[in-house]
Amino acid sequence: MAVLLTRNFGRHALVWAIAVMLALGGLAFFERQNLTRELAVKSATLHRLASQRADQHDAHLTSLSAIFVAGGVERQDLLLDVAATITRFYPRITSVNVVPYDLSQPAIETPPGLSVQARERVIALGRRSTGALQIQEMPDLPDHYLLVKRTPNSEAAQHGLALVIDARALIATDDPFWRSPAVSLRLATPDGQTALIGQPTSPETGFSKPLGSVSQPLVFETSLAVGLSDVLPPQKVLAVIALVTTLFLLAASGFRQRARTKEAESRARLSAQETRLAHASRVNAMGEMASGMAHELAQPLTAILSQAQAGRHLARRGDVARLGSVLD
Repeated sequence: MAVLLTRNFGRHALVWAIAVMLALGGLAFFERQNLTRELAVKSATLHRLASQRADQHDAHLTSLSAIFVAGGVERQDLLLDVAATITRFYPRITSVNVVPYDLSQPAIETPPGLSVQARERVIALGRRSTGALQIQEMPDLPDHYLLVKRTPNSEAAQHGLALVIDARALIATDDPFWRSPAVSLRLATPDGQTALIGQPTSPETGFSKPLGSVSQPLVFETSLAVGLSDVLPPQKVLAVIALVTTLFLLAASGFRQRARTKEAESRARLSAQETRLAHASRVNAMGEMASGMAHELAQPLTAILSQAQAGRHLARRGDVARLGSVLD
């Protein structure tokens, strides 16, 4: 009995363990799908926001260029007033600069200004421009990039109008999802070779798409390092184990009740069969008894009949002497 109980307990424990593992596997798959879906939705939202912000830079450069062309260096106060307003309302634009191709000419800059290396890069980008805006990472300021427009926007241009943009602020968001250590962001130059912020994303699960800005098609990438604790949160794991255990106990109780019912039905059928057999046995015994009684009654009756028939025969013959012994 003890061996049987131990064997049953071991079998039930194995079934329970398998059920728990299957349930946890389903939970992990479901959580991973949720995380991947959430990353895609959040990434698309932030991508649209960053694209809209980048498009605003084009409008700023257009208005600043028009003001500079109209007022020139002599009315740089007009450009500086507009630049101060822009940097106040759009803090991701850290400075506005007008750099002459001839470095002996005065430049117009908002604090903190540009280094010599940055000015040379602005000039190179302005000269390279054929009308489209030029973009390149800052040579001496991490997480920032230059957006350069030649001014006036023609072959006669003698100045480069540059915005210094904080790439990290460009994709800044209050969404707590992006503060998770498992989530990473990367913003790279249009060729994807130079990262303005972040590191190369994991190919396992992520989002990669250039910003929807013609002038600043920066490559926006996100990724999610899915760990065991992400797909199997402790609270949900405990809840799943409790649920599986409850269902297992209910199922086991149901099976035991069903087994008891079947056993009772089997015993009832067996008892009915035994009752029928006992009845048949009694009927058979009664038949045998009746047969024996009939036999015992038939013998003397047969003898009486035989003697009576013999007596009748002797009476017809008139043999009275022998008739008496037959009747006796």
